[in-house]
Amino acid sequence: VCSSDLKFRGGLGVELTYKCLVPCQVNINFERTKMPPWGLDGGGEGGSNYAIIRYASGGEKRVLKGTQIPLQAGDSVAFFTAGGGGYGEARQRAPEAIARDVQEGFVSRAKAKELYGAKA
Repeated sequence: VCSSDLKFRGGLGVELTYKCLVPCQVNINFERTKMPPWGLDGGGEGGSNYAIIRYASGGEKRVLKGTQIPLQAGDSVAFFTAGGGGYGEARQRAPEAIARDVQEGFVSRAKAKELYGAKA
């Protein structure tokens, strides 16, 4: 079902974070890492998939693909899935829909201004 107030925004990605309780290994094998989901009828492209490993000892590493990556207790892996591409010219999105997206944390005020021409 397509609601008219969602007409121009692409799908939202998901962030999942896992914290290691014991030493282990992780396999990361994302697709759509170089060519994000496309938009239609002038819509912008979606996001790209990636993961970030955050080490308990400090530092982090962005990963697109890897097998048997060793992790220690306390390390975490955050998976960021791609959002879908938009449909239609973003600047035609209804102001009330943009305001709702900002209020619900789907887009920052700065990004809303950049993408939609919305007043900050």
